Amino acid sequence: MDTYDRMIEYRLQRPEVLGRARRWEHKCFDWIYDHGGPDGDAWAVYYGYIERIIAYATSVLYAHESGTLDQSVYRGQHERLIRLLLAEHYREAEYRGLVGGDEGVAAGVG
Repeated sequence: MDTYDRMIEYRLQRPEVLGRARRWEHKCFDWIYDHGGPDGDAWAVYYGYIERIIAYATSVLYAHESGTLDQSVYRGQHERLIRLLLAEHYREAEYRGLVGGDEGVAAGVG
């Protein structure tokens, strides 16, 4: 199973992360470590998912930019998934500087 398949499988097994993405605020980060906050464990799962998205996107984009990932494989499989993931989790991706400018992960997509 490759990284694409693992991302899709993880995403399908945890549909609740999309709802979390719409409600993410920076204070949610505190609730990951302070289980007194609302749904602390669920926020930890969401944050882990964000970390996985970032690792996936950066590794694929690095391979694409360095020429070790075939262009047709990148275009046919990875590019659309990276765009989808960044769009779904835009609030956290923007907070981390991954989208919304000339720098970051999103600048390398396309």
